[in-house]
Amino acid sequence: MEFVHYFMFFKNTDASFKILGIFYVERKKREVSETDRSHTAISYRLNGDSLFMFDKRSCRLKNGSITYLPAGCEYQRKTDSTEKLIVLHLESIGNPDHDIQIINDAWETEHLFRKMLSIWEENGIERHNRCMSLLYQIFDTLQERRERAKTK
Repeated sequence: MEFVHYFMFFKNTDASFKILGIFYVERKKREVSETDRSHTAISYRLNGDSLFMFDKRSCRLKNGSITYLPAGCEYQRKTDSTEKLIVLHLESIGNPDHDIQIINDAWETEHLFRKMLSIWEENGIERHNRCMSLLYQIFDTLQERRERAKTK
């Protein structure tokens, strides 16, 4: 069963995030089960397909997809080849969405994720504020995309 939850995590005004870290991740073929991660994660898939399973549903994650994983969620991921991602580890504040959410073909956000990673790796004192600004630009871009899709 192919499942894609239509994205709302970025529209929730009762939640905000604090960036704990931004990472470039390259993983080889493997299977992973996650059950007790204490932080929220948002990832942008640069390369590589994975089968993602949660709540008796499955979805193929492909290049250009964004995945929202709330703290404490349970899922399994099976990757048949090398995958490359930019991953944000976040502390959720307020009342964040508790559902895993996937946005496919989010190509218009790739440059923002890459810029966030670059700024974070510079390790300057202002990096948190600059990256938070970019995170909200990503949310704004996704909201604009959602509004365009509604009018079609």
